[in-house]
Amino acid sequence: MQEFAQLMAEENLPRLPDQMVGMVHTLVFQANIGDRFIPEPVMQFTLILSSSPQDPASRRALCFARAVIAGGHQLQRIFFYQDAVHLASRLLVVPQDEQNLAAQWQEFIRENQLDAVVCIAAGLRRGILDQAEAQRYKKNADNLAEGFELSGLGQLHAAMQDADRVVHFKGDA
Repeated sequence: MQEFAQLMAEENLPRLPDQMVGMVHTLVFQANIGDRFIPEPVMQFTLILSSSPQDPASRRALCFARAVIAGGHQLQRIFFYQDAVHLASRLLVVPQDEQNLAAQWQEFIRENQLDAVVCIAAGLRRGILDQAEAQRYKKNADNLAEGFELSGLGQLHAAMQDADRVVHFKGDA
């Protein structure tokens, strides 16, 4: 676990709560034999978020996702479901004294070129539209942030089949 913390410091990544670091190490096996370091296997993770941007689970999910990437693993897909679809809106406004988790998620996805899928049914129900859906429903604007795509539960199913680990951040509600 110390190697992981050192990597985080060297890469100038924000310090993650020990709980997040522990979660990643719990999900992935690391072995050292004598002087030889046996690298961790690269794990494929799929994350499911279903909590609102204001819920602490959205922040925990982002910390966990950063830990997965920092640990050298891959986020195969991040699926935004239920109230988490609001994280994909480029029009979300938060008070100045609060963290803008939507902007942080959007930056993280863009910087790491991740596959971010928004459930189309949950998104439409909550007013999250890409250009095609805005035209289809005759709306004058779209608000899906760059790097996200609207799609169905089939994308979640496929990602779950291919992932080594699936982690769901549900939140309190």
